[in-house]
Amino acid sequence: MRERNFYRSPVSFQGITVVPEMRADVRGRKRPVMPPLGRILALCALTESGCWQQQGRLNQWGYGTTFQSPRSTNRGTNLSHRITYEQLRGPIPSGMQIDHLCRNRACVNPDHLEVVTPRENTLRGMAPNAQSVREGRCKRGHEYTEENTYRWAKDPRSRKCKTCVRLRAASYKARLAGTEAQTLDEWLTLATSS
Repeated sequence: MRERNFYRSPVSFQGITVVPEMRADVRGRKRPVMPPLGRILALCALTESGCWQQQGRLNQWGYGTTFQSPRSTNRGTNLSHRITYEQLRGPIPSGMQIDHLCRNRACVNPDHLEVVTPRENTLRGMAPNAQSVREGRCKRGHEYTEENTYRWAKDPRSRKCKTCVRLRAASYKARLAGTEAQTLDEWLTLATSS
C-alpha cells in the first residue's frame, strides 16, 4: 500500500521527471497534486522489450487507465497511453487512434506508440478479419479473386467470398431438407444442384 504522501515528491522514470502541482482544495488550502502523467509513470515498470508496462489499473481490454480530476478538460477515467502520448509528443488529431507498435496494450512508452487512422489500426491488429485482409483470403481460407468475390457499389472496400455464400446456402437448404452434408464436395453439390 502507498504512503499517504506518495504524490508529494517528484516522480522520475526513464529520464522524465514530473513534479506535483500545488492546487487549492475546496477549503482553499494549497495541496500538492500529481498530474496524470506523474501518476502513470509512478506505476510503470520497464520490461526487457523496452515497454513501459503500467502496473496500475487495466480496463477489460488490457489498456492502462488513469483518472483525471473533474477540473480537467478530459475528466474521468482515460486511457494511459493516450495521456502519455499527448503529454510527451503532442496532441492526437481528431478521428485518429494510437497504435501500439509493440502489441502490448498496457505499454505507455511513447516510442512504441503511433498515431494512425482507425482503419489502419484495425488492419494492423490480430483479429481474424484483419488477418484475412492481409492474406487476401476469407476466414475459411478461400482466396479472394475477382471470380470469387462479391463487392457492393455503396462500399467498394467490403467484400464477401462467393464460395462461403454458396456453402451457407447449401447448409440452409440441407437443414430444410433434413439432410446433412459431411464433406466440402457434398456441400458444393447441394449448393449447385438447386
